[in-house]
Amino acid sequence: MAGVLEHQSLDERFYSMDWTDRVYQAMVEEAKTVSDKGQLAILDATFANRKLRKYVADFEHTILVWVQAPKEVVRRRLCARQKQRSESDAGPELLESSLQWFEKPDWSRMVSVDSSQQNWMSEALKAVNHFLSHDS
Repeated sequence: MAGVLEHQSLDERFYSMDWTDRVYQAMVEEAKTVSDKGQLAILDATFANRKLRKYVADFEHTILVWVQAPKEVVRRRLCARQKQRSESDAGPELLESSLQWFEKPDWSRMVSVDSSQQNWMSEALKAVNHFLSHDS
């Protein structure tokens, strides 16, 4: 989408709300294509505020999995990611600005997990399975 090679760093303009909107629109269109075929679409993105969550608000059977961790754990992970090759080049320098436009989600169909806990993935999967098994 941005016209760069995999693992090539993006400059700051690609972290603007305009680019974020473009990415979310493309992601949601792809998810609709998958969903229209009766398949499960998993969107891995921050959905960090109400505006971004509106992209998926009308999806049937939407479950928001809110993965969170204490700020210092997040900072430590971002620092570690800078030392490794990663699909995301967002480092600790973007943490504060990201937190400024973050809005805590308030969805009724939401699973909240603390990724600093050892078993967070299995807890998230159990909660998602619970929602899916109770869908009509």
